[in-house]
Amino acid sequence: MWNLSGNLCLRTAQKVLQGANEFSTTSTANHIMHMTRLRVVDNSALGKQAMLEGRPPKCIHVYNKTRVGTIGDKRSFATSSCCCKKNKNKKEAGEYTNTVILPKTTFPLYISPEDRMKNDHMIAKEADFEGIYKWQLAERSIDKVFILHDGPPYANGRLHLGHAVNKITKDCIVRYKCMRGHRVEYRPGWDCHGLPIELKAITSKLSGLEPVEIREKSRKFAKEAVGEQMKGFKSWGLLADWSTNGTYRTFDPEYMKLEMRTFYELFEKGLIYQDYKPVYWSPSSRTSLAEAELEYNSNHSSTSVYVRFLASDLPNDLEALVQEERVYFPVWTTTPWTLPSNVGIAFNPALEYAIIKAQTERDTAVYIVAKELLNQFTQSVGSISTSIILTIPGSRLKEIEYIHPIYNKKLPLVGSDHVTTEKGTGLVHTAPAHGPEDFEVARKYNLPVLDLVDECGKFRVDAGNQLDNKDIFTDGQDAVLELLGESIMKIEKFVHSYPYDWRTKLPVIYRASLQWFIDVEKIRSSALKTLDEVDLKPKSLGHDLRWEVSKRPPWCISRQRSWGVPIPVLYKDGKPLVNKEILERACQLIDEKGPDSWWNCSVSDLVDKDPELYEKKTEILDIWLDSGLSWLNVLGRDKQADLYVEGLDQCRGWFQSSLLTSIALRGVAPYRSVLAHGFVLDEDGRKMSKSLGNVIDPEEILQGKKKDPKSAHGIDVLRWWCLGHRNLADPIRASESIFANSSEEVQIIRKTFRFLLGSLNDTDKSHLLSIPVSDLHLIDRYMLFILAEFTSNALDAYENYDSRRVYSNLLQFVARDVSSFYFWILKDRLYCEAKDSPNRLSALVVLYNLFIYLGLVTTPILPHLTKEVHMHTPKSLGVNDFQKSLIADLPSDWLDLSVKAKVAPVLQIRDEVNASLTGMNTVQLALDLTGREFTDKIQEDFYHDARSGEDQLAELFKVSEVTFENSRTDPVFNKDLNLEQNEVSVTAAKSANSRCPRCRLYVSLSSNSLCSRCSNVIKDLNK
Repeated sequence: MWNLSGNLCLRTAQKVLQGANEFSTTSTANHIMHMTRLRVVDNSALGKQAMLEGRPPKCIHVYNKTRVGTIGDKRSFATSSCCCKKNKNKKEAGEYTNTVILPKTTFPLYISPEDRMKNDHMIAKEADFEGIYKWQLAERSIDKVFILHDGPPYANGRLHLGHAVNKITKDCIVRYKCMRGHRVEYRPGWDCHGLPIELKAITSKLSGLEPVEIREKSRKFAKEAVGEQMKGFKSWGLLADWSTNGTYRTFDPEYMKLEMRTFYELFEKGLIYQDYKPVYWSPSSRTSLAEAELEYNSNHSSTSVYVRFLASDLPNDLEALVQEERVYFPVWTTTPWTLPSNVGIAFNPALEYAIIKAQTERDTAVYIVAKELLNQFTQSVGSISTSIILTIPGSRLKEIEYIHPIYNKKLPLVGSDHVTTEKGTGLVHTAPAHGPEDFEVARKYNLPVLDLVDECGKFRVDAGNQLDNKDIFTDGQDAVLELLGESIMKIEKFVHSYPYDWRTKLPVIYRASLQWFIDVEKIRSSALKTLDEVDLKPKSLGHDLRWEVSKRPPWCISRQRSWGVPIPVLYKDGKPLVNKEILERACQLIDEKGPDSWWNCSVSDLVDKDPELYEKKTEILDIWLDSGLSWLNVLGRDKQADLYVEGLDQCRGWFQSSLLTSIALRGVAPYRSVLAHGFVLDEDGRKMSKSLGNVIDPEEILQGKKKDPKSAHGIDVLRWWCLGHRNLADPIRASESIFANSSEEVQIIRKTFRFLLGSLNDTDKSHLLSIPVSDLHLIDRYMLFILAEFTSNALDAYENYDSRRVYSNLLQFVARDVSSFYFWILKDRLYCEAKDSPNRLSALVVLYNLFIYLGLVTTPILPHLTKEVHMHTPKSLGVNDFQKSLIADLPSDWLDLSVKAKVAPVLQIRDEVNASLTGMNTVQLALDLTGREFTDKIQEDFYHDARSGEDQLAELFKVSEVTFENSRTDPVFNKDLNLEQNEVSVTAAKSANSRCPRCRLYVSLSSNSLCSRCSNVIKDLNK
């Protein structure tokens, strides 16, 4: 990072300043001792800023009082003149020090890591972000409302960087919309029910608790998690009302009652029903799961087997062909534990099947398999020789039976078009209790549904003594394989993608059970049609969300746990009773006895007549229904959110559940726009995990690690990283080095604000605003054009929720256009002109507007920084708090394309000169531009009544003077250029003028005398 050759690095220079005898080599020491000018180059992001646009590097100066440590002895060392004009004779510097206008501000250039947390707290207290949110609700018109509906984070633990990306992205949008005049409605919420909270609240030591005890402990855990997360969100500077009325939680009694009443409404609409069918079931959690609660393990290893089922009662013609050979129907499965539940074998009537005679090491027998899969089958089972007896259509297999290899009972072959030739034998083992397609086949042919597996994933006693109470994934499966015995033709491991419980990270199964469902099929087409009217970002989200909705099965909304919203249903003779009276009684009990009343009450509290005839169950509603109804709780029936913002995975979760419930209840989407962002990964693209040691706690970004307070970066850096590295749905990389780089980038912006504050100190705003743009110098009008372009681009990026584009444009604008270009050429005018001279005021007009619009554009991303800037802003500037200000439309006269056209060719010449004179002190040079037509135009464009065009050009090129005569001898640079089809000759040579002791430009006619400009300024000061 540091350059140790040619130029001296900052770290080495500090050793020089300290007189440290620490140089590691004699060559380094000798290099220092023999240098005539000590130049220090910082190659960090801040240092590189100094090299943009050909600017000379930053310098450090060592005077002759400094002792320099070398190997073997110590010597005095003094530097000569330096390009940054600070290393000057003390007498000369002191004589005119009080006559120049140097920047002056109380705004600190740098906040040490140890002080950053304290500084952030101080700024947040002063800013009162919660107060600002309430202020805009009261002040802004209800005719211009923007609603960002907050997807509730799960209240089950500490905040992580994923939370930061989501919440800070939302906050940036909220702040921007406020500054564009909207009345923004943003109500933070939390998802507080469900198994993850229950599992964390109930440890192994507390097993065997009653449901009400489980609920009490889960509620306590969720409340504490909400409190801790809210504290973190506040520390990130989120603009919101954090009171109870300003937030929502899914365990709030009013929320619960709303959800229970919605259940009844959907039931009355015919969209909710109860059925016995296979659903995703988690043995580890002992409950049903929705698709959104699954994650897929692509490296899951299953035991796959080829099993043969003995045919029974073949048709006479087929029986004659095979004579007395045994005939088998082979099947392939990766779930051999389901074979005890087998009630049929499915074939496809549209396929051709081959009747073959195959010899294996075990025996010779006849098999019937799909013709397309014949080779795959014989190779897999190790057939020594194979011959085809006959090929028949699949329809011939109808009404043939086989014998179950474990229970020795006859079962049917049934036709179904779900049988394919992708893998296996073209014959599919059918266990209706453990697969949705199998279940549909069973319904079609009236086959029994054998549920031989309990809620814990163990075989019931109905499966037989040899299987009773054994785990289907371990000893139970081993027992099944043992029972199959000679029926197994091949057994091996098969690695494939398999669904896991997203909470316990263990495999799930399909298991038939009595559950409540939302009939997605009835609302599917409306949901898909509605999505055509929604703005989905990125575009891939639209495809993914449509795909998820189009293939979604019936939504299982019941769960067999305790911590959630109760299903307000009673049962009579095993049949559900859903009515308004029971529902309202249940809601009334919540009001009177609290949210656990369903578990505490008796049936007689819910019905008056014959309560003994009814049964009350304690199932709960799916938490995806909880969060999927948050729009109803927050927006009500009539409002539609302008925007949803969540991670890309929510196309399987909250984006979809919100859409389906809104379509079901009112026929429209809950949102007009949806924005999805990517996930946080480490620098190498790996998921963050404790085992890899790559987890970064956002709290450590703010206040540093416990044993290393100097590692703190502060809230500005966390927000800058979040918004600068979020690029549509791409992964967001995070590492210590990335945060360190973000810290340097924020420091560049901070440094820019400091220069603006210092330069505008003691400036009268009204005076500046009275100056017409047409009276400004051409280069100043050009800077306004650049500012207008930047602001327009930034606002467009904000409107499209593209914070990454705001980030890159802002950093480039500050580092290149403002600091390295405009500030660099402007300092002479700011420091050395008379305070109220037209030349200086022209620059101050631009600096004031730079300050205002840079503050406005930066505030949504870095509100703490711009609040701190405002706290140090002189009252004479009359600047309002940026967050309470409106980003007004840009003045039309700023975007003057003719100004750009005039300045652009001169900047092209400047680039050529700077590229050739890199490292030279150009203020000692004079520049000649020749080429009649082109130079005449330049003189005309750059002429200004208060200041010659030549002076403006000299400022732009950072040279002593610019002339239009080719009169230079001994040039250091000479080049012919073709600009706009005009030939231009550029020559640079050492100026014949002397250096002015006040402004230090080479513009004096004689040595040690003031230039005419400085002489006039001094005379005015002495009056």
